[in-house]
Amino acid sequence: MMRIVTAVIAILGLALAGCSTSARFIIPENTELVVHGKKATPGELGTTIQLRPLFWSSLSGIDYQLIRKDTVVQSGKLPSRFRIASIFWPPYALIYWPVGFRYSCYDLTQTVIVECDRPMQPVQDVNTD
Repeated sequence: MMRIVTAVIAILGLALAGCSTSARFIIPENTELVVHGKKATPGELGTTIQLRPLFWSSLSGIDYQLIRKDTVVQSGKLPSRFRIASIFWPPYALIYWPVGFRYSCYDLTQTVIVECDRPMQPVQDVNTD
């Protein structure tokens, strides 16, 4: 019985791990990021977003917008890639979810979208009381 429970938990864990794609972002101050219609969440290591893998139409890029005071200040497409993992989740993953983020971290503070060139560190408290 314990083997069956362990096997079910392992299979569910693998299935859930294969059902998302995520990335971190460095964005300009006082802006919000929306990727593929979903608002990203700011955090200690930068702004992050986790999505379900994307359809074939996103192979040319994943739509994003930077918003400041309810106005779109920048929009475009993030580089994407074919997810090799989708081959191993037939038949639906290969058909519906073959696309994910190309980079694990994007720097959107430049004029051109680039992969982060520095490791992201937690924000340090510089209070010297």
